[in-house]
Amino acid sequence: MVDPKLLKRLTTTDNKATIESVGRTCVRVKLTSGTITLANRRLPGLGPGGLGSAKDDTSYKCTENSLEYKSSTAEDGHSNFSVKLVP
Repeated sequence: MVDPKLLKRLTTTDNKATIESVGRTCVRVKLTSGTITLANRRLPGLGPGGLGSAKDDTSYKCTENSLEYKSSTAEDGHSNFSVKLVP
């Protein structure tokens, strides 16, 4: 869950999204197997699903009926999944 008070400013130019500023990040990933914690860390930027959060690809495609872009859950911020939003 992302607290909207922590999100600051996102700009878009030439189909590229740029995160201008973000407050304290509050998105965490925690992976467990039984009682063993495999990962417990904060995610960079806006976390999974955040437009402009992938370090290597901030392009997006916006049409009348959809918005498509890549995002990241990777610690280094590389894009590792795509998002398509439709009404």
